[in-house]
Amino acid sequence: METRRLVEDFPQSNASDDSHSEDRLEVYVNSLQRRPVDSETTHSELLSSDPRHPMTEIGTRPFDMDHLGWLFDKCIQEVRGLEAQRDELIRELLCLHAPMLQAVAYLRRKVEEARKTLTLVQLDHIGVCEDVQQVKKRLLRAARGCIQSQVTLAAQKYDVAQSSITQDELKAQIPRLTQELSELQEAHRHKLSCLRDEARKPSRGLALQRRLSGSMRSLEGWYEPRLMALLRRRQAGEEALRKSKELGQDLSVRLGPLEQDVQRLELQRACLEDRMVLMERDRRDCKAQYEVSRRKGTFFDADRNIHSDL
Repeated sequence: METRRLVEDFPQSNASDDSHSEDRLEVYVNSLQRRPVDSETTHSELLSSDPRHPMTEIGTRPFDMDHLGWLFDKCIQEVRGLEAQRDELIRELLCLHAPMLQAVAYLRRKVEEARKTLTLVQLDHIGVCEDVQQVKKRLLRAARGCIQSQVTLAAQKYDVAQSSITQDELKAQIPRLTQELSELQEAHRHKLSCLRDEARKPSRGLALQRRLSGSMRSLEGWYEPRLMALLRRRQAGEEALRKSKELGQDLSVRLGPLEQDVQRLELQRACLEDRMVLMERDRRDCKAQYEVSRRKGTFFDADRNIHSDL
């Protein structure tokens, strides 16, 4: 029964173990030599135990070493055939793996390119963000300058308006003051002529002369300060009018460059706003390209995982 078990186990052994096939055959032969067949019935059972074995075709003829050698040669040929079949299967497997390896290499190159593109897009995004921040700062400075210029312009316009009002008031006071001065001068001349006429009349004595001289001094003392005050007021009005005219001319001269600065700042502000719009559009385009690249990378990763699973 032990010999039958060895015969049954040998054809079912792994044919891929090339380096151990001859050693196993030798062990098998030695085991058979150490365990001779006891009877004709045991030999028949040994031959008919495996229907795939070549000895089943012989029947129940006596078991000898020549037939066993022939059997071993046939088993070796079968092993060689299995080895050739194994090599063919290995070649087919390599042929099947070659396109897959090429696809994996291609996908890896694509992933590397996508990563490089993503890095470039991120750098461009950072640069665009920095440019946007700088443009915002410049726009803020320009807006502050524009507001300050507008405030200065409004203050100067107010000063011009006030100077115009003051100039109109002074111009309105000049005729009145001139008329008052004329009236005072006329009254002074009339009083002086009266006093002179009285002085030319025959003298009535020292008392009359003293009275006349006292009246003259009193009249001069009363009219002279008022005349001097009117003259000073007239001179002050003329000086204020002259200064107002000079200030108005100066403000008019300064108003022209300020208006030009305001126009220039408005134009610069419009240009900066257009640039910000363009930069925002570029940022959205870069973001869209980045999303497309990221989705492609995700698709490539999923495809690679599918191929790796296959």
